[in-house]
Amino acid sequence: FYKYKDTVFDAETGRESITVVATLLDKTGALQGLLSGISAAGASIVTITQSRPENGAAQVEVTVRTGTMQMPVDEMLTRLSHQPCVVEIHRGA
Repeated sequence: FYKYKDTVFDAETGRESITVVATLLDKTGALQGLLSGISAAGASIVTITQSRPENGAAQVEVTVRTGTMQMPVDEMLTRLSHQPCVVEIHRGA
């Protein structure tokens, strides 16, 4: 991977990768719902990192490849933010 300005690219394929940072409620199916939303947008999931839940919520970082997406990244983030278990979501650095 290599970084150019605010974007990370896969050095082998040249595809853009981003990190989605979400705070999810500690409820059954919260992570599954987030991952399903990312997949429905057409993004490929590369890595998933989740913290331990504290005060009823956990932070999740998901790195995705966006080259196959059928919608803009901002639209995907807006759709993900409307899921019932999502407290907060944004594009990571």
